[in-house]
Formats: sequence, structure tokens, C-alpha cells
Amino acid sequence: MSDKKVYKWLRQDGFSHAAASGILGNLKQESGTNPNADQPGGPGRGIAQWSEGERWDQLVAFANRNGKDPEDLRTQYEFMLKEMKAGIFGFKLEEFKRMGNAREAARYFNDHFEKAGINGDREQYAKEYKQEFRDMPGSDEQGGITGADLVKIARKGLGVKYVGGLGPGASPKTGWDCASFVGWVLRQAGYKNPPTFSENFIGKYDAVKGWNKKGRNMQPGDIVVYRAPGTDGSGSNGHVGIYIGKGKIIEAASPSKGTQIGQLWYNGSKPIVAVVRPAKNPGDGVDFRTNNKAGRYGESSQEAMMEQYGITEDFLNLKDSKGRLVNGELKELIERAVDKDWSPDFLRNKIRNSEWYKTRNEKMRQFDMMNQTDRDDLLAKTRISLDVLAGNMGVELTDKQKRNIAFRIARNGMDENMTALLLSRKYRPRATEEGNVAIFQKQVNDLADQYGYKISEADMTQWTRENLAGQSTADGYEDVMRDWAQKRAPFLDLEGTTLRSALSQYVNSAAQELGQDADTIDLSDDKWLDVYNVDQKRMMSSGEWRRKIREDKRYGWENSEKGAQTGRNLAASLAAAFGRV
Repeated sequence: MSDKKVYKWLRQDGFSHAAASGILGNLKQESGTNPNADQPGGPGRGIAQWSEGERWDQLVAFANRNGKDPEDLRTQYEFMLKEMKAGIFGFKLEEFKRMGNAREAARYFNDHFEKAGINGDREQYAKEYKQEFRDMPGSDEQGGITGADLVKIARKGLGVKYVGGLGPGASPKTGWDCASFVGWVLRQAGYKNPPTFSENFIGKYDAVKGWNKKGRNMQPGDIVVYRAPGTDGSGSNGHVGIYIGKGKIIEAASPSKGTQIGQLWYNGSKPIVAVVRPAKNPGDGVDFRTNNKAGRYGESSQEAMMEQYGITEDFLNLKDSKGRLVNGELKELIERAVDKDWSPDFLRNKIRNSEWYKTRNEKMRQFDMMNQTDRDDLLAKTRISLDVLAGNMGVELTDKQKRNIAFRIARNGMDENMTALLLSRKYRPRATEEGNVAIFQKQVNDLADQYGYKISEADMTQWTRENLAGQSTADGYEDVMRDWAQKRAPFLDLEGTTLRSALSQYVNSAAQELGQDADTIDLSDDKWLDVYNVDQKRMMSSGEWRRKIREDKRYGWENSEKGAQTGRNLAASLAAAFGRV
């Protein structure tokens, strides 16, 4: 299974079928493509058998900088690619990617990467991989994806339900709409960053010329874009599907029909406005340019806009622990801004009204927007400070704990006092004496406050008993609280943060309106989760939230100093207007 994953990643990164097979032949010879392989009696570690004390130590440092596990397959793949890009032992990456003979590729990889004294069976393994993976998408010798590959993948989606608004996170398990279905097909074939909006397929890939509604000049695998007359193609006004030949397409049609084989065109269907054909080789992803005109951002391209706004590719491709794009919503906004030539102010307002902006405080947004190098530097410095503070407090942390805590500190902008509180409540030894029960219970209550969790008297008694018996510490209950808070607020991403931190801008705004300390707001009350507009499936804007605080009696704004002052001002205005109080 590991070899198939590595093969898929290599193809996505632009390696030809033969070049990918050559690498796999070497990895099988070295380790059986096992990331946990440890050479008996020797220094070799991992899939490429990097030597301890030399390249393996560099891999470990690379993993630590990125908060990753050095024995993870993906981590080792990324380090292998990093070494090839750096030209280790004279490795010429771009030439190697285009190699057409698997045995020669295996020999080159051994000479310029592995430097193994024994050739072994790596060339034979490469030949066998070339044959074994010949039917996988994009395995032709030129390193290209065929239309038949796309159709084959698309057919796997038949019968999947139609669900709108999922964007890049859509899959057969979640369901999809028309654009996210086509995007899923392209990602499975190795294309990076496919559009999630039907109109944005136009210009993203090569235009097919001379087509008509009967399928002239179309090939299986072509992407067909539809648009209702007189509209911009947004929402239900647009549609997109994959042509499979003989006047048919595979499409995510509607909630009632799901993903089906449909007609290319029929009386009453939306008009076809474009047919595009993805390049054969996904390579490192296609150009984001959507036209050749000079727009507001100079060259009308996603790269130009990203450069102007300081948005990095790392930021747009950031994924959570489950492999889902964290910022897919912003990726779509930027694609649409380029395509529609939005003004900077219009785009800025769109971003500020996005779920991403509303569900993160300023520190979290700054961290997310960092490029990978700056983020690595920040995490490395945070780890050093954390080591010093933990040492002074007598707290022992594992490498994994250090990585996780450093990430949390950096992303949430925690100062030394907040970090010390975190260490004291989560990583101090358990309370073994009755006199320390109060300390343990305070730690648990502090955690509960962060997640809006109400601890019953029975639970507190049970948890304290378990702690005194050495069965748990305060941090052992944080996962319980986080899971509970996540179920209460599924619209928030609480990975690596707390409910209070995720809602901080709303809590602070409410505290200002009510004239109270934000820390005294009790998040266990469900009224504080009304920041999410259920009907419109979005977070409220700051103006909408302030109005709700003032108009909804549950918040008691009319009893606050600001509310009372507003009442006095109104009374004074009425008195001035009518001559009486």
C-alpha cells in the first residue's frame, strides 16, 4: 500500500511513469517502502535507508521544524523530494522527471541519490512496478493523464449524493455539487488546485475550439461548462460536467438526481458556454491565469493577486490533521476575484465576511498567513522558549508534546503567563495528596471555562478520585470537553484551540457592549453560540452580532450601562422634541 501512495504522490509532483517506477524500485530494494524500516546492525532508517548521524538526522530536524513525525511516510517522501530539489549528489530533478525508461531511472536514482554499494534487484523491481502500475491514472510513458483516465475516475462517483457548498473538501463520503465533483475527479488524477466554481474552469485549462451541442470536436474527459443566459454563472445559474462520449456527460445533477450519466444537451438545458481540456501532464499544477488581459492586479492571475495581498501558496494549501484544505473558501474567493476582476475593497470585504475570518482571532489569522519558512522559524523559536520555561517549572515533555504545544502557542499568540498556566494545569504531576485536590479542581475548572463545559458535582467527585488514584491528570479530561464543545459548535474548527479562543472576537465585542469583563462570560450558555446564522449557514458579521446583543433580551443589554445610557439619551431627545419627560 505504501508504494501505491508514493507512486501517486510522485505522479502528482510531475514524475513520469518510468521515473516514478525507478524510484519505487530503489525504495523496495532499500526498505520495502517501509517508513519504519531499521537496518539490522547498520545505520539505515526509513524508506530510503538514510544513515543515522548523517542524512537521517537531517530528516529528523526537517520533521521537527514542520511539527511532523519523522517516521511518517508522507514526511519521508517530502524530505526525499526536498533532497532531490536541492540537487543532492548532482541530482538533476527536471531531467529525471522526464525519463522514459524505468531501468535507467532506477540506475540514475541509485547513482545520484541512494549511493548504495550494491545494485541488487532495484532495476528489476522498477521494471515490475512499471508493469504493475500501468493501468493507474496517468501511467502512460509520456507521463500524461488521458481523457479515458478522467472518465474512469468520474465513473467511480456515480450514485454519490448531491450536496452544495463543500468545495475542496467534497468526497464520495460527503457528497458534492457539480463543480466540486469535477474538482474531485481532477485531484484524484493528480491535478493541483482545481476550481470549485463552474465559471473558473474557463481559462484554467486549454479551450476546445469548434465544438457544438452535439459533441463535435469533444473528447472523453473534456470539461463542459454551462451558464444560464444573462447571468454570471454563479450558484444555480452555472453547471459543469465531464464529457464521456456519444453525447453524454457525468454530472452531479441535483439533490434529487445525485451524480449520474446525463445528456450533453437537451431542450431546456442551460446553454454550453465553453469546453476545456486539462493538460496531459498535471506537473506541479497548471497556471492560475484566467485570461490574457491586464486586470486590476497587473497580470490577471492568481499569483499576481496572491503576491499583492501577501497570500502564500502554503497558506492556500494548508491542511488539517485529516488532510482537508483549511482555506478552500478563500481559494475560491481569490479565483472568483481574478475571474470577475473584483476591486481590492470588494475582495477585502468578501474576505472579512468569510467563515475563515470570522472563526479565527487576529493571532490565528496572522499565523495561518505565514509562509512555511517564517512559520518554521517561529515554531523553532517557540520550541526553544518552551524548553526553557518547562525546565524552570520542572515539567518534562515528550518531543510530540513539545511540537503540539509549540504549535498551539504560536498559532494562538500565547504569552509566557498563558503558557505557564497551560503547563501547570496539563503537565504537572497528578495530585497525590488531599491538600492538592483544590489545585487539581481549579485546573479542571479553568479548562471547563475555556470550553463552556458545565462540570456536575458527580463528575468532579469522580474525576478527583481518579486523579488521586493516579488514573488521570487534568489534561486527560480536556479531550472530553473539546469533543463536547465541537458537537455544540460544529461550525467551528477547535483543533489546537479552545471554544473561548475561537469565539474571542465575538466574546470581546459582546463584553464591550455589555460593559463587562470578557473572561466572565459563561460560554456554557447556548446563547453565545448564536453567532452562527443557521438559516444562511455562516457566521454573523460584527454589525449583525452587535445588533443581536442589543435586541435579544437574553443578553440583558438594556440593563447594562451602555443600554441604560442609550435609554437616557432617548428620553432626553423625546423631552427636547415634545417638551416633557
